[in-house]
This record gives sequence, C-alpha cells and structure tokens, in this order.
Amino acid sequence: MEYVRTTVDSPRLYDIFDIPPKLRGKMVEVIIMPLENNISETRKIKSESAFGCLKKYADPALVSLEEGAWERATVERYANH
Repeated sequence: MEYVRTTVDSPRLYDIFDIPPKLRGKMVEVIIMPLENNISETRKIKSESAFGCLKKYADPALVSLEEGAWERATVERYANH
C-alpha cells in the first residue's frame, strides 16, 4: 500500500483540518493513506460499541459485583505486601 508520511508545523494545517488545541503550534505527523476498498466492513466495525460486542458473554448474576471490583481485587492482591 502506498502512503505519505511527513511532519509539518501544525499552523500550516489550520485551513485544512480542525486541529485540537493541544496540538496547535506544534510539529505534528501527517499520514496520508488510501481508503480501504471495503467501506461497508469499516462502517460495521465502527458501529459496534465495545460494550455491546461482548454482551453475549455477560453473566447477569455477576453484574452487581462489577461496582468496585477493581478496588477489591487490588486490596486482595496487595494487602499483605
């Protein structure tokens, strides 16, 4: 696949792109690549949310335990260290 990759001073791009404030006035990398031929699959992937794509593995009985699970696991693992 052919592509172009270069660095430019972001003010040069103000008329072309909506540059986020944190990137304004800095050197940025620009990569130009051809759009994939199969746009319908790209749209399908973007339309799936991370939350919805794994719902078939969810155990409704454990949903109530999700709140605070990270904190409990951390305490359990490092409590004696």
